[in-house]
Amino acid sequence: MPSSLSVTHPIPSTNRAQAAFKALSTHFRAALEAACGTPCDVFGSRVGAALADAAALVDVLPADVLLGSPERYTRHVLASDPTGRFAAAALIWRPGQMTPVHGHHTWCAYRVVKGVLTEEHFRWDTAELRAISTGTRHRSAGAASFVGAGFEGIHRLANQSSEIAVSLHVYGVHADALATRVNHCVDTKLPRQAA
Repeated sequence: MPSSLSVTHPIPSTNRAQAAFKALSTHFRAALEAACGTPCDVFGSRVGAALADAAALVDVLPADVLLGSPERYTRHVLASDPTGRFAAAALIWRPGQMTPVHGHHTWCAYRVVKGVLTEEHFRWDTAELRAISTGTRHRSAGAASFVGAGFEGIHRLANQSSEIAVSLHVYGVHADALATRVNHCVDTKLPRQAA
C-alpha cells in the first residue's frame, strides 16, 4: 500500500512562467537554428530578428535572477544548440558592472532589453599591440549589435546607469564554452619596454 506521501502520477505544473519560458525558448532556439542555415550576408540580420523576438523571455525569468549579483554581471543560458552552433544567454547588469575590453573568439550578437548599457568601441593597433578607444555609445532597450570573430568588434559593455539592465546575447559556441571561448580579452595599455 502506498504511503500518503507517495505520488503515483505526475502533478501538472501550475507555474505558468515555466511553461511560457519553455515555449519562448523553444521558439528562440528554432529561430536561431534557422539562421544557422542562411548565407553569411543575411546571417547577422536573422540572428538579430531572433533576439528581437526573444525579448519576451526576460519577462518570464524569475525575479531573483533579474536582481543579478553584487560581484559581477551574470549570464543565464536561455537556449543552446546541442551540436555547439550557438548558445544564448540573458546577462543581468547591476549599476557599475562591466566586461573587460575584448574582441571575440566567435561571432556574437546582443540586444538590450531593459535599461541602458554603454558600449565603448576600440580599434586594434598592430604597431602598439593594444586596443585604443574610439568612442562610446549609449544602448537603450531595443539597441542591437552583431560582430564576427576577431578584433574588428573590440568593445566593452558597461551599466553606467543607476538601474539594473538586461541584455540578450547569442554566441557561436557550445553552452559549456560560454565562460571560456567567447571573450578575447585585450590590453589597452602600452606593453612594458624590456629593461
